[in-house]
Amino acid sequence: MKPGPRKLRMAHIITAMTVGGAQRMLIDLLRVMPPWVEPRVYTLYRGEMAEELRESGIPVEEFNYKGVRSLLAIPRWVGRFRDFRPHIVHTHLGKADLTGRTAAYLADTPIIMTTCHNTDDWKDKPHLNFLDNISLKPATAVICISKGVTDFLVDHGYDRSRTRLSFVRSDLAGRFGPEVLADSSRHDIRRELSIPDDTLVTIMVGRFYPQKAHDVALRSLARMEKGGLGKHVLLLAGDGPLRPEMERLAADILTPGSYRFLGNRKDVPALLAASDVYLMPSRWEGFGLALAEACAAGLPSVVSDVVGMKELADSCGASLYVPPEDEAALAEEWSKLLADGEMRRRLGEEGRRNAIEKWDVRIMAREYLGIYADLCRASKKMDKADLPPEFLDFPTNPSTK
Repeated sequence: MKPGPRKLRMAHIITAMTVGGAQRMLIDLLRVMPPWVEPRVYTLYRGEMAEELRESGIPVEEFNYKGVRSLLAIPRWVGRFRDFRPHIVHTHLGKADLTGRTAAYLADTPIIMTTCHNTDDWKDKPHLNFLDNISLKPATAVICISKGVTDFLVDHGYDRSRTRLSFVRSDLAGRFGPEVLADSSRHDIRRELSIPDDTLVTIMVGRFYPQKAHDVALRSLARMEKGGLGKHVLLLAGDGPLRPEMERLAADILTPGSYRFLGNRKDVPALLAASDVYLMPSRWEGFGLALAEACAAGLPSVVSDVVGMKELADSCGASLYVPPEDEAALAEEWSKLLADGEMRRRLGEEGRRNAIEKWDVRIMAREYLGIYADLCRASKKMDKADLPPEFLDFPTNPSTK
């Protein structure tokens, strides 16, 4: 029997395919990989975005290991890796990094990779910094999603020479095409949510976690209402453990009808298209993929001036900056943007043009494959005869160094 074509076998390990920026990045990245790549995804527990992987023909296996029980995934993954024989194991997020890298090492995987998605993993948790640094030792390299994340990782003890830079990206061209941004789409969403056409809409998209600072946004809106705010509604898309608390806060300090909690939505591009301003007052960010999507939808934004996200915001040119945690400054800049339609139009057009040009996922796919190819060519553990020739010839991307 004639052997089949050689494939680059990749196993991606992520904590869960719950709604989030890292999960969106992984889905979009694997969807645009060339046909000579054979990916599989493994998760510690279940998440609603896993179905998108399956619909794209990407195998995903979800376990049920939360908390300390996540350590039980290590022997399971060792068995999976020995059966699948991946050339590369690539981990994403917290516990998946710790358990996935350990399992890959025990399974003698040639290339062990991690993407560092954020700058909060060790905040006030030195024991996690210690454990993560230990599990990082067998890693071949770490991909950092921004220069700020690289500096953060090095500050916490990692060797800079083993880092690679590849800014996180999304399928902006595919998800924010003309049909999504059409006036009809905007009217349909507003009709569904009973929002009149003459009402300005601000939107936040993100998990209800301390990082996203929903409380700062709500208190800033309360300041704006006291100062006299015209027809306006704040949409909050997403879910998470702080949502009930934020709903109580909104009910206590805001005018009824001036806000909507939407929960997790699958039509985020359409929601963005139906809005006028994007709000992202995060306390910290590794990069801020949601902001790139807002820019691709043509939305101007008000964002907190934090390391990581500022790199993206500067390149798109569609944002007003405020210090994190500063409710008064956020209210002032937010009000300014709502009051100035010409500023919104100018910033929105500039942001969309730059986002589509600079932050599409196909750029990131080329960067990742260039990183993988360099590491595989240099690896003494890698059987080069088992790799597809297209991969062995893949060029180095100088922007990843």
